[in-house]
Amino acid sequence: MTLPVRLTTKAACRVARLDPQRLNEAIAKGDYSCAPETVKGRARSFDPDDMIGLWYFREFLEDGFSAKRAGERACILME
Repeated sequence: MTLPVRLTTKAACRVARLDPQRLNEAIAKGDYSCAPETVKGRARSFDPDDMIGLWYFREFLEDGFSAKRAGERACILME
């Protein structure tokens, strides 16, 4: 059995070609509600499924959607 690869927010954003600050702002405002949960004092980590949502989020942002609309759409696709 192999464990899935998990990436920190910084690494996940590098892979998804997304500004980590922009992602953190979207998460803090509730615009990207399907971000992986985290515990205070621990880094958020993204598994391969989470990366798909992050990629969709970035794609929608690049298509001109607001962070709120991009997050809504990405999270719907991740359901």
